[in-house]
Amino acid sequence: SDLGWAIIEKDTNKAIELINTGANLRVYENEESIKKIVTPNLKTTYIRRMDTEVYPLAILAASAGQDEVIKAMIDKDKEAIFLKDSYENDALMWASREGHVSTVKLLLEYGFDPLYVSPLSKLSAYELSMRKDKDKVLELFIAHLLKQNRIEKFEETIWRLAGNDELGIVKKLLEL
Repeated sequence: SDLGWAIIEKDTNKAIELINTGANLRVYENEESIKKIVTPNLKTTYIRRMDTEVYPLAILAASAGQDEVIKAMIDKDKEAIFLKDSYENDALMWASREGHVSTVKLLLEYGFDPLYVSPLSKLSAYELSMRKDKDKVLELFIAHLLKQNRIEKFEETIWRLAGNDELGIVKKLLEL
């Protein structure tokens, strides 16, 4: 789609223009589209396991860290940002995998759950941030979950972050 290509090309102005003029936000792109955005060496747990892999435009925008495009999508069709890919991964999972801190923060504000586990990939955004060494994203998740009094899975994370605790999160966790 034209909107898909604007996102891939990181042409934010064109993407927003297309959204504002009625582009369909519930279009899915193929594997080649997502490969143009994400970091190289995409593991086969994400690609090439299904005959038909599809990625909604919100996932393309989240993978590219395009916050303004996501905001425009939310203004036009909030439910479109919650569409999942072929593996039931959501936009938060892709943004965290790519380490887009501001995008992760935005998606958390709109109700995404870092502990949602895809039934097919068997991973959550929280786990992806740990596996991909995205400590800033992981810190955001922990702070978000602390605000909600959701203290799951933190023990394994405490020592990982102990050497890099700019937000004081480890100290807070140890006080609980």
